[in-house]
Amino acid sequence: MELGSKVIVFCKDRHGAGTRLAHALRQSPSSSWKRTELPLDLPLDSYGLVDVVASGQIINFVDSEGSPQVSLILLKNYKAPTSACVAYEVLKFIKSKASTQSLSFTVIFPSFTVIAKSLQNLKCLQLEDMEQSLYAAEINEGSDFSKAVTRGLNRLPPTTHISDDLVASFLHFVHVLKVSAVLLLAPTTPNSRLDSKGTRMQQVEDSQMLCKLGDLLASHMELIFSKELLENQNTPIEIEENVEDDWRRLYG
Repeated sequence: MELGSKVIVFCKDRHGAGTRLAHALRQSPSSSWKRTELPLDLPLDSYGLVDVVASGQIINFVDSEGSPQVSLILLKNYKAPTSACVAYEVLKFIKSKASTQSLSFTVIFPSFTVIAKSLQNLKCLQLEDMEQSLYAAEINEGSDFSKAVTRGLNRLPPTTHISDDLVASFLHFVHVLKVSAVLLLAPTTPNSRLDSKGTRMQQVEDSQMLCKLGDLLASHMELIFSKELLENQNTPIEIEENVEDDWRRLYG
């Protein structure tokens, strides 16, 4: 199994954003590329996790010669500390299977998340402006491709806290394994509502930021982004109440 030089790692997050974005990215009808899908299962028994695997799906866009050009990896979401094991094994897998010698080799991590206080407190930005903005961070020595992806986007403050365990683990290990990477953050602010059972939840009202993120990815990957497929994917973007995990309270 091979991967392309441009790899996008999506997580099946609680918002449903990763699944919907991966589903909505397609090859152009005029392109000779084909979309193939394969399961991904990486054992974690070396960490003592005998009954747990890094599980997901690989979506390759292959050219007329059968060579992958762009690869999407859609992973199940994992909480800490398992997320660290998963991130390390997946990055090792990517380095062994992708065209790492290509000048465009880059791993992109899109993240759709509630705006953190570290961003809200920036005096130079108004909250309503932030809701319409994408943020980016280049990690390690960026390629011309990674610079093109992040050009024109707001720079993510280095002190920004990433609440998603799996994404945070990936961002740690790209430094360790010296992988050229880009974090794309689509912030949102939730609105409270009551569900049919009277339980208070927070729900994102529209998919505007997802469309912005999808359009950005497609434009740099020689793909198209289908808003229709995004909206037809039956995965609601719902954000649960923010309950701090025990391990976060313990280790800060």
